[in-house]
Amino acid sequence: MTKNGKRYLGGAALAAAALAGYLLIGPSQLGGPVTYVAVTGTSMQPHLHTGDLVIVRKAPQYNVGDVVAFRNSQLRSTVLHRIIGVEDGRFVLQGDNNDFVDTYRARPEDIVGRKWLVLGKAGKVIEL
Repeated sequence: MTKNGKRYLGGAALAAAALAGYLLIGPSQLGGPVTYVAVTGTSMQPHLHTGDLVIVRKAPQYNVGDVVAFRNSQLRSTVLHRIIGVEDGRFVLQGDNNDFVDTYRARPEDIVGRKWLVLGKAGKVIEL
């Protein structure tokens, strides 16, 4: 194989790896499959802590027990809580460390995604 042929294969392999990475962990803001959420507060302790980075992915369905990120229109923010029930087609949510149930009932279209990966303390990078 020629030197140019090796460069072409190396470039093609790099492009394929970049595409695979994007398809796996590309941010939804750029058309990718995942959303990055930085944890703030204590509502999901002991499992999630302030500064953790949670990567969430859309799922075909969400079930009781899933930790999901959802857009809370009352708080005007994205929240990570656990689904504890379903009422009238809306999700009932609660933080693992909370002794109260969220007043906001998330609609299916409010759900950003289900917890996929947690990178401890990596959320501080996106808070800068």
